[in-house]
Amino acid sequence: MSGATIDRLLKPTRDGARLVGLSGTKPGPLLRNSIQVRKAGDEHEQAPGFVEADLVLHCGSTLAGEFVHSLTVTDVFTGWTENAALKNGAHRWVIEAMTSIEARLPYPLVGLDTDDGGEFINHALIKWAGDRNLFFTRSRPYKSNDNAHVEQKNGDVARRHALHYRYDTALELQLLNELYALVRVRLNMFTATTKAIGWRSNKHGKKTRVYDKPRTPYQRVIDSGILTAGKAAELAALFEATNPCEQHPPQRHQSAPQTRIRSRTDPTGRNPLKARQTRTPTAINGRPPRRASKRNHHTHFRVRHYVNPAASDAMREAPGMRCPSAPRAAPPSAQQGRSGGFSRASLPGCRRRR
Repeated sequence: MSGATIDRLLKPTRDGARLVGLSGTKPGPLLRNSIQVRKAGDEHEQAPGFVEADLVLHCGSTLAGEFVHSLTVTDVFTGWTENAALKNGAHRWVIEAMTSIEARLPYPLVGLDTDDGGEFINHALIKWAGDRNLFFTRSRPYKSNDNAHVEQKNGDVARRHALHYRYDTALELQLLNELYALVRVRLNMFTATTKAIGWRSNKHGKKTRVYDKPRTPYQRVIDSGILTAGKAAELAALFEATNPCEQHPPQRHQSAPQTRIRSRTDPTGRNPLKARQTRTPTAINGRPPRRASKRNHHTHFRVRHYVNPAASDAMREAPGMRCPSAPRAAPPSAQQGRSGGFSRASLPGCRRRR
């Protein structure tokens, strides 16, 4: 039996063991009908201040018990995003986090759009919005595209940095808030995004989206002219004093809060569900493993790519590079691979590509 056949037969079992995000949204029927519905096709706001909010559940593979929630708040016009970790989904923690996020926003909050969950559709949050004269709307049931902006940030911020593990302790809650404090600066000050501004048709009548030029949320806020002189100076000082290479390391490294969260869940510091991808190649029916064809994505090897040290040193010393130079580890020998000391050249039946 070939390796591809084994992977195909084990795919249902592996998919069942993989962690996925669960939804804990429950409708609030008492107040839902009294709140105006905002649909995906409605005209978008043309000024900063109207935000979409949603909760991400860090429950792991079960919704039982108490666990940490992540609140994501995204401005529709500028894309400015704020995150906060909550002890649970109770409305008192949601209101406390919304008050903190409102204070962190560089401009006034004018509107709030949420889903139909009971953590948002309740008397306490409606009173909180009414005291601040906020325009409160909701999405349609089971129509996540009505909150497309915040749903995209749920995956790009919360799931990308906090992963799909279960967090249910006070230490993990504190570490998540420390992690989000670092992410908000990188995301809002240095991460450029594009925004859909209309449609166009080709000569065959097919419609495609038209996007503007990539800009960071910080640049969009500056261009809107909504900032006061004090807030503009504060953001400019933050932008000049922050080095994105020091504030957010590359993907092959992890920030300190993220490393501590991962080590709290898995002592080895890696996802146990992905451990099978780095196992040493073993013989099948007494024969060495074969190299898969070009069309087969299930290979027996994980190849580590190394950058030319001379080229990387030249890039680090080039003018205009803000990244500090760091020593690089020497690559292993040609006969020593990443797992178990094997490489393509050392295994029988495997030929080096020319």
